[in-house]
Amino acid sequence: MFYADVSLSAGVKLWIPTEHEERAIFIVDGSAEFQLNGGTFNASQLVVFKPGAEIVLTAPLKSDRLILLGGEPLGTPFTIFNSNIDADQNGILFDPLPAGSFTSSRTFANGETFNFAVDNKGGVNGARLPGFFSVDLRLAYKFSFTERINAGFTFEVFNLANRTNYDELTVSGNTSQSTFLIPSVAKPPRTLQLGFRIAF
Repeated sequence: MFYADVSLSAGVKLWIPTEHEERAIFIVDGSAEFQLNGGTFNASQLVVFKPGAEIVLTAPLKSDRLILLGGEPLGTPFTIFNSNIDADQNGILFDPLPAGSFTSSRTFANGETFNFAVDNKGGVNGARLPGFFSVDLRLAYKFSFTERINAGFTFEVFNLANRTNYDELTVSGNTSQSTFLIPSVAKPPRTLQLGFRIAF
Protein backbone atom coordinates (compact mmCIF):
# COMPACT_ATOMS: atom_id res chain seq x y z
CA MET A 1 0.00 0.00 0.00
CA PHE A 2 1.21 3.53 -0.72
CA TYR A 3 0.08 7.06 0.13
CA ALA A 4 1.65 10.30 -1.08
CA ASP A 5 0.81 13.98 -0.67
CA VAL A 6 1.90 15.56 -3.97
CA SER A 7 2.22 19.20 -5.04
CA LEU A 8 2.55 19.92 -8.76
CA SER A 9 3.66 23.25 -10.21
CA ALA A 10 1.96 24.47 -13.37
CA GLY A 11 3.10 22.47 -16.38
CA VAL A 12 4.93 19.80 -14.37
CA LYS A 13 4.14 16.20 -15.33
CA LEU A 14 3.80 13.26 -12.93
CA TRP A 15 3.96 9.67 -14.16
CA ILE A 16 2.08 7.20 -11.93
CA PRO A 17 3.80 3.78 -11.71
CA THR A 18 1.79 0.78 -12.92
CA GLU A 19 3.11 -1.92 -10.57
CA HIS A 20 0.22 -1.37 -8.14
CA GLU A 21 -3.07 -2.81 -9.32
CA GLU A 22 -5.26 -0.36 -7.41
CA ARG A 23 -4.45 3.34 -7.89
CA ALA A 24 -6.38 6.55 -7.33
CA ILE A 25 -5.92 10.26 -6.71
CA PHE A 26 -7.92 12.73 -4.68
CA ILE A 27 -7.57 16.30 -5.90
CA VAL A 28 -7.25 18.56 -2.85
CA ASP A 29 -6.72 21.85 -4.66
CA GLY A 30 -6.53 23.01 -8.27
CA SER A 31 -7.17 20.71 -11.22
CA ALA A 32 -5.38 17.81 -12.85
CA GLU A 33 -5.23 16.93 -16.53
CA PHE A 34 -4.92 13.33 -17.67
CA GLN A 35 -2.86 12.90 -20.80
CA LEU A 36 -4.31 9.42 -21.24
CA ASN A 37 -7.66 10.74 -22.44
CA GLY A 38 -7.41 14.51 -22.22
CA GLY A 39 -9.86 14.60 -19.32
CA THR A 40 -9.72 17.33 -16.68
CA PHE A 41 -10.85 16.84 -13.10
CA ASN A 42 -11.23 19.44 -10.39
CA ALA A 43 -10.83 19.81 -6.62
CA SER A 44 -12.67 17.41 -4.29
CA GLN A 45 -12.87 14.70 -6.95
CA LEU A 46 -11.63 11.14 -6.46
CA VAL A 47 -10.39 9.45 -9.62
CA VAL A 48 -9.75 5.69 -9.79
CA PHE A 49 -7.51 4.32 -12.56
CA LYS A 50 -7.80 1.07 -14.46
CA PRO A 51 -5.15 -1.53 -13.56
CA GLY A 52 -2.09 -1.28 -15.79
CA ALA A 53 -3.18 1.95 -17.50
CA GLU A 54 -0.37 4.40 -18.27
CA ILE A 55 -1.26 7.62 -16.45
CA VAL A 56 0.56 10.96 -16.72
CA LEU A 57 -0.77 13.94 -14.77
CA THR A 58 -0.12 17.61 -15.41
CA ALA A 59 -1.13 20.79 -13.61
CA PRO A 60 -2.21 22.92 -16.58
CA LEU A 61 -3.06 26.26 -14.96
CA LYS A 62 -1.70 26.54 -11.45
CA SER A 63 -0.13 24.53 -8.67
CA ASP A 64 -2.09 21.42 -7.73
CA ARG A 65 -2.13 19.43 -4.52
CA LEU A 66 -3.03 15.76 -4.90
CA ILE A 67 -3.32 12.73 -2.66
CA LEU A 68 -2.01 9.66 -4.48
CA LEU A 69 -2.89 6.29 -2.98
CA GLY A 70 -3.23 2.65 -3.87
CA GLY A 71 -1.86 -0.83 -3.39
CA GLU A 72 -2.90 -4.43 -3.84
CA PRO A 73 -6.62 -5.32 -4.02
CA LEU A 74 -8.41 -6.23 -0.84
CA GLY A 75 -9.35 -9.81 -0.28
CA THR A 76 -7.52 -13.04 0.53
CA PRO A 77 -5.68 -14.59 -2.44
CA PHE A 78 -6.57 -18.19 -3.32
CA THR A 79 -5.89 -20.74 -6.04
CA ILE A 80 -8.42 -21.92 -8.63
CA PHE A 81 -7.92 -25.53 -9.71
CA ASN A 82 -9.79 -28.64 -10.82
CA SER A 83 -9.08 -31.84 -8.92
CA ASN A 84 -10.06 -33.90 -11.98
CA ILE A 85 -7.78 -32.15 -14.49
CA ASP A 86 -4.03 -32.36 -14.87
CA ALA A 87 -3.58 -28.84 -16.27
CA ASP A 88 0.15 -29.11 -17.04
CA GLN A 89 0.05 -32.82 -17.98
CA ASN A 90 2.66 -33.78 -15.36
CA GLY A 91 0.66 -36.67 -13.93
CA ILE A 92 -0.26 -34.72 -10.78
CA LEU A 93 -3.73 -33.32 -10.20
CA PHE A 94 -4.62 -30.11 -8.31
CA ASP A 95 -2.60 -27.92 -10.68
CA PRO A 96 -3.62 -24.24 -10.77
CA LEU A 97 -5.78 -23.43 -13.78
CA PRO A 98 -4.72 -20.86 -16.41
CA ALA A 99 -5.89 -17.26 -16.31
CA GLY A 100 -9.54 -16.56 -16.99
CA SER A 101 -12.83 -15.43 -15.49
CA PHE A 102 -14.84 -17.81 -13.33
CA THR A 103 -18.41 -17.54 -12.09
CA SER A 104 -20.65 -19.61 -9.86
CA SER A 105 -24.11 -19.27 -8.35
CA ARG A 106 -26.14 -21.03 -5.73
CA THR A 107 -29.72 -20.76 -4.51
CA PHE A 108 -30.17 -21.18 -0.77
CA ALA A 109 -33.13 -22.59 1.16
CA ASN A 110 -34.61 -19.12 1.70
CA GLY A 111 -34.77 -18.57 -2.05
CA GLU A 112 -31.87 -16.12 -2.19
CA THR A 113 -29.48 -16.64 -5.09
CA PHE A 114 -25.82 -15.83 -4.56
CA ASN A 115 -23.71 -15.00 -7.63
CA PHE A 116 -19.95 -14.74 -7.43
CA ALA A 117 -17.40 -13.95 -10.12
CA VAL A 118 -13.61 -13.65 -9.96
CA ASP A 119 -10.85 -12.84 -12.42
CA ASN A 120 -8.06 -15.37 -12.15
CA LYS A 121 -4.53 -14.36 -13.17
CA GLY A 122 -3.48 -18.00 -13.25
CA GLY A 123 -1.01 -19.84 -11.08
CA VAL A 124 -0.96 -20.17 -7.31
CA ASN A 125 -3.03 -17.49 -5.53
CA GLY A 126 -4.07 -16.01 -8.86
CA ALA A 127 -7.55 -15.02 -7.65
CA ARG A 128 -8.83 -12.95 -4.76
CA LEU A 129 -11.86 -13.27 -2.51
CA PRO A 130 -14.06 -10.25 -1.75
CA GLY A 131 -12.41 -7.91 0.73
CA PHE A 132 -13.49 -7.70 4.38
CA PHE A 133 -15.06 -4.39 5.41
CA SER A 134 -16.74 -3.54 8.68
CA VAL A 135 -17.39 -0.29 10.55
CA ASP A 136 -18.21 -0.36 14.25
CA LEU A 137 -19.71 2.45 16.34
CA ARG A 138 -19.56 2.99 20.10
CA LEU A 139 -21.27 5.72 22.13
CA ALA A 140 -20.78 6.08 25.86
CA TYR A 141 -22.16 8.33 28.59
CA LYS A 142 -20.85 8.41 32.16
CA PHE A 143 -22.34 10.17 35.18
CA SER A 144 -21.79 10.21 38.95
CA PHE A 145 -24.20 9.58 41.80
CA THR A 146 -21.72 10.50 44.52
CA GLU A 147 -17.99 11.06 44.74
CA ARG A 148 -17.48 7.30 45.04
CA ILE A 149 -20.29 5.91 42.89
CA ASN A 150 -20.58 6.44 39.14
CA ALA A 151 -22.38 4.71 36.32
CA GLY A 152 -22.38 4.68 32.57
CA PHE A 153 -24.35 3.58 29.54
CA THR A 154 -22.87 2.27 26.31
CA PHE A 155 -24.45 1.76 22.92
CA GLU A 156 -22.51 -0.24 20.34
CA VAL A 157 -23.18 -1.18 16.74
CA PHE A 158 -21.06 -3.82 15.06
CA ASN A 159 -20.96 -3.99 11.24
CA LEU A 160 -22.80 -0.67 10.98
CA ALA A 161 -23.18 -0.89 7.19
CA ASN A 162 -24.58 -4.43 7.53
CA ARG A 163 -22.19 -5.62 4.83
CA THR A 164 -22.10 -9.34 4.18
CA ASN A 165 -18.56 -10.54 4.91
CA TYR A 166 -17.84 -14.17 4.19
CA ASP A 167 -15.42 -16.48 5.94
CA GLU A 168 -12.66 -16.91 3.39
CA LEU A 169 -11.68 -20.29 4.84
CA THR A 170 -15.00 -21.77 3.69
CA VAL A 171 -14.64 -20.84 0.00
CA SER A 172 -13.59 -23.64 -2.35
CA GLY A 173 -11.36 -22.95 -5.35
CA ASN A 174 -12.00 -26.42 -6.80
CA THR A 175 -14.08 -26.02 -9.98
CA SER A 176 -15.14 -29.67 -9.83
CA GLN A 177 -17.11 -29.13 -6.61
CA SER A 178 -20.68 -27.85 -6.37
CA THR A 179 -19.52 -25.39 -3.70
CA PHE A 180 -16.99 -23.76 -6.03
CA LEU A 181 -16.69 -20.04 -5.12
CA ILE A 182 -19.66 -20.31 -2.75
CA PRO A 183 -18.84 -19.47 0.89
CA SER A 184 -20.68 -21.62 3.40
CA VAL A 185 -20.24 -19.34 6.42
CA ALA A 186 -20.93 -15.60 6.70
CA LYS A 187 -19.66 -13.38 9.46
CA PRO A 188 -22.25 -11.75 11.78
CA PRO A 189 -24.62 -9.12 10.31
CA ARG A 190 -25.28 -5.77 11.97
CA THR A 191 -25.48 -6.29 15.73
CA LEU A 192 -26.65 -3.83 18.40
CA GLN A 193 -25.48 -3.99 21.99
CA LEU A 194 -26.55 -1.96 25.03
CA GLY A 195 -24.56 -1.89 28.21
CA PHE A 196 -24.80 -0.48 31.72
CA ARG A 197 -21.96 -0.30 34.22
CA ILE A 198 -21.85 0.88 37.80
CA ALA A 199 -18.65 1.38 39.78
CA PHE A 200 -18.10 2.13 43.47
